[in-house]
Amino acid sequence: MINDGSTDNSFKICDEYEHRDKRVKVIHKVNEGVAIARNTGIDVATGTYILFIDSDDFIAKDSIIKIVEQLNKEEDIDIMFLEAYKFYTNQDKSVPLGDGYIADKIINKSKKEVLSHLATLRKYQGGVWAKLISLKLIKENNLYFSSGVIIGEDLEFVLEMILSAKRFSYCNVKYYYRQSREGSATSTFSVVGFNNLFNFIKKYEYTDNNLILEFKDDVYSFLVYEYIILLSMYDNLTREEKSKYKKEINFYRYLFKYRIDKKTKLVEYCYKIFGLDITSKLLNLYLKVR
Repeated sequence: MINDGSTDNSFKICDEYEHRDKRVKVIHKVNEGVAIARNTGIDVATGTYILFIDSDDFIAKDSIIKIVEQLNKEEDIDIMFLEAYKFYTNQDKSVPLGDGYIADKIINKSKKEVLSHLATLRKYQGGVWAKLISLKLIKENNLYFSSGVIIGEDLEFVLEMILSAKRFSYCNVKYYYRQSREGSATSTFSVVGFNNLFNFIKKYEYTDNNLILEFKDDVYSFLVYEYIILLSMYDNLTREEKSKYKKEINFYRYLFKYRIDKKTKLVEYCYKIFGLDITSKLLNLYLKVR
């Protein structure tokens, strides 16, 4: 348990668990953000696998038992995908995130088959949570989170992780992703977060990395999803900021052709008919009321 400089009673609760169960290890550190906190966990990890659980999220009872049972059926799994659920604290209810994983298209399939399946899902699986990851895969490929990234710190890590992996699996256990928590990074907008997301798109849109080029269509399909998120964020920029980014954002419209689902095509048609500003407003409104 990495206590990243909490200012409430979290540190006491962590220590209580450590005293209660010898398997629990606690590291108290100054606040440096989720990326460095996760990297700290990677550096001290001693197990075969890592499952990241954010401090405001939780997993269903007996999840680890079910995961281990699934691992015992297979060998040398690099990544195991889990089911994610949205949990609404104020309503005490959960609903499936609807990732759409199909076990038969993941278990015992080649990397190309798995990536092609992931590329057809309703969204890019860019969150590091709800995934069991081989510590060996992380260490051998030097996979660490970029410090200073406020929003989307998972995106690059997850993409590099998926491209580096060879064996994939799936287990139907529930990871609960807490929604509408006041002050969470995903509930607030910042220009820095906008830039982080845009830089992610630009980095993988233009690259000479042979591994990325080998799976270009699938990687670009992931980028399209994030590009649509970027379009929705554009509406929150100031007039000056919009003027600064507009031309460059328009340039990346060509990415739409790499994703053919109905929602993407609807956004593309809206963009062609109404332009960037109105499309961004409609997307922003949709994300608020969905």
